[in-house]
Amino acid sequence: MPHLIIEFSQDFNIELAIKLGREIQQHMQQLIEGKFDADQCKIRYIAYNNFTVGYSSQASFVHLTLKILTGRSIETKQKLSELCFASMQKIYQCNNRLDLSCDIVEMQKETYQKTTITI
Repeated sequence: MPHLIIEFSQDFNIELAIKLGREIQQHMQQLIEGKFDADQCKIRYIAYNNFTVGYSSQASFVHLTLKILTGRSIETKQKLSELCFASMQKIYQCNNRLDLSCDIVEMQKETYQKTTITI
């Protein structure tokens, strides 16, 4: 069910972004035991061609947003954030400045809707 959105500057290697997504998916599966179905995790990779980071046109960025349903403890969300950030720091590749950031966002159970349609 979680939504993992990895946004990055177009000079960041897409294969590294995909590797990052899979690693974070594994972290979530271990941390949220019994309440996480890896088959329901949606991972989106979005590369930006037009961007600026601070004052530098030479800088790069990777921003990760993890959307999860409400009901997790602050400790669980902090641990997820720490694991995500550690994974980001481990696989970065850049010749210039690279800004890394991540955010855990809660989706309201009462308003979130989802279905799977098999064709």
